[in-house]
Amino acid sequence: MNTAGRLRRGCRPPSSTESASGRPCRTRSLRTVIGVVVTVVTLAVGGYLVWDQIPPLTLIADLLADADPVWLAVALLAEIVAVIAFSVIQRRLVVDLGGDLSRRRSVELTLTSGAISSALPAGAALGAGYTYRRLRRAGLRGADAGVTMVASAGLLTGALLLLYLVLTGPTLLDQLSEVIGRDHVGALFVLVGAILLYFNLKPRHSTEQGAEPAGWLTEHVRSSRATFRAVPSEAWRISSLSAVVKWIADFVVLAAATFAVGASVDFVTLATVYVGVQVLRQVPLTPGGIGIIEAALLAGLVTAGAAAAPAAAAVVIYRVLTFWLILPAGAIAALFDRAADRSVLA
Repeated sequence: MNTAGRLRRGCRPPSSTESASGRPCRTRSLRTVIGVVVTVVTLAVGGYLVWDQIPPLTLIADLLADADPVWLAVALLAEIVAVIAFSVIQRRLVVDLGGDLSRRRSVELTLTSGAISSALPAGAALGAGYTYRRLRRAGLRGADAGVTMVASAGLLTGALLLLYLVLTGPTLLDQLSEVIGRDHVGALFVLVGAILLYFNLKPRHSTEQGAEPAGWLTEHVRSSRATFRAVPSEAWRISSLSAVVKWIADFVVLAAATFAVGASVDFVTLATVYVGVQVLRQVPLTPGGIGIIEAALLAGLVTAGAAAAPAAAAVVIYRVLTFWLILPAGAIAALFDRAADRSVLA
């Protein structure tokens, strides 16, 4: 195949270090085939596991048609709040590191990167790459952009774990007390606190003169550490609060969806199911977790006591608001973003 044919198919011509047999094209095609096979197998396994829990589609359609519009409006509003809260996390860090990112551009970045991460194979990596380029275009140095992305992900993960512990902590403590005794639980907390205090107060020794020059990895770590320290404490507080708000709002979407269709589920159980699904969502077996998230949510809601039909209807509402609507919203945001770039260049 000639060079023009390769370019039309999106494959680059072979370089001097590659054979002319089209290795880049074959590699990309192989990855695509593997991705499709994994997606199909995952969907088949997920469908098999919940097949006996899926009610008639007509019953689900009737529940969706009769869904409470007030709770549907609450779910939609909660999703909007979740998107805005996530955009606040990144924007606050970018601004305090000397970048220029408006509120609107921050929301557009959140929607576009979310759509890329959800819709494409290896979307998490592609979404991260898109976010990195946009942060660099916002005026951040490479290290600052990387720190912003790592800090945002870390805050979201920490907030999710915090909410999980707040909701399930009393139950976990009771179970732990039954196993090792209440006195031992108290001693364990004292020991953990002493270890944390030791490492917090441990003096940091400066590098002595004459030491060997640091490698690139050490220099990158030092640069990232300096960037972390350059962010004001107020920015960390606001970003941390925004991360908590983001997860609470996203959980409200699921809760409002269950209320809208009359699915009766225990609140703590529902929160446990939600956190488990969010952890599962981080494993990118299929684009956007298609099939996996639906199966996990349906099985979790049914296990938590909801009837099959209301549980399935609640899953449909939740996924429409948190996944399917994000795709066109992200595409529209990307168009606005490109239009703004063209106007600046003009």
